[in-house]
Amino acid sequence: MEGAACVAYLSVDESWQDSIDVSVEVVNVGDERLASWAIDLDLDDVDIYHYWNMDDLGRGWFGSKNWNGKLDPGEDAVTGFQAEIDGRYDLPDSVSCTAYE
Repeated sequence: MEGAACVAYLSVDESWQDSIDVSVEVVNVGDERLASWAIDLDLDDVDIYHYWNMDDLGRGWFGSKNWNGKLDPGEDAVTGFQAEIDGRYDLPDSVSCTAYE
């Protein structure tokens, strides 16, 4: 992809009756170095109560820390979260990612 672009992949590491532990891999899929990124984790039936390697930007959006936002093309940053679930949930394979140069 031309310019700044990223994608965020989600994968469940652990699943319990009422909560999940999820890894998030943010990948620079563009051809420009990123200065930072933000991902949309406003997910149905998933209530995030703990997260790491990212900042809560509000309204379900989370952004890079100052040390993991700078990604060269092809590089990735791994973050994650723990969330409460109420029975069934449908976690997407990826979520919206906004790249900043």
